[in-house]
Amino acid sequence: MTKYAIITKEFAFEAAHHLPNHRGKCRRPHGHSYRLQISLRGPILQAPGESSDGMVMDFDDLKSIVNATIIENLSDSAPRGDAAQVVEKGGWTITI
Repeated sequence: MTKYAIITKEFAFEAAHHLPNHRGKCRRPHGHSYRLQISLRGPILQAPGESSDGMVMDFDDLKSIVNATIIENLSDSAPRGDAAQVVEKGGWTITI
């Protein structure tokens, strides 16, 4: 019988945005701190003698995937001031 488990990892990152038609201070580019929790459900790997034995996924692999597909696309490396614009990255439309 296959055993399943749920693993969860939390990520913290900074991201910038602005609300261009807002009359308050949020119309200018500014940043926020975010926490993202990712949970995976999957079969517990049966690989005796291998480093993946007893895992659903290695946390380093999960970190690499989340960084490449989400966090790097939303990080605060966004342009500021007059350079702020709509940016499309990795299928996401991000207004900064």
